[in-house]
Amino acid sequence: MLRTLSRNAGKVIGAASGVAACGLWLWALGTPQGPFSLSAVHIAIGVLMMLFAIFVVIASVRGHGLALLIMFFMSFFPVGAYLYASSHWLRWIGVSNLGFLVAGLLILYSTQKTAEQKASVTDQGESVTETGRPGSKRSGSSSG
Repeated sequence: MLRTLSRNAGKVIGAASGVAACGLWLWALGTPQGPFSLSAVHIAIGVLMMLFAIFVVIASVRGHGLALLIMFFMSFFPVGAYLYASSHWLRWIGVSNLGFLVAGLLILYSTQKTAEQKASVTDQGESVTETGRPGSKRSGSSSG
């Protein structure tokens, strides 16, 4: 129950932060002001970050936590951390990038299985003999 809740929360947080980041980058490119001037480098970076944000939305809806973490590192450390430290409204781009991290961790938490859960899944299925082939279930220990 808790894993399902965290998975769904991660999906919602990831999709919302991806949409927010894409919208903020679109706003920043459409209305250049303050520390963000309209140059070719800034346009290229903005478009790349918008593509990352769209990829985050897709990855979060599909439940790929590792992809969200990769996108967080690709978008936050070069640009998002700089914008997060600024006192301009562009700071919210960095905040939305932190949503990628939260969503990725929530989805990864919800999909990780402990050794006990993995063992219970394999114990329910068909038994495996010593040779690694499926066979009939044996009771007791086998003698060689």
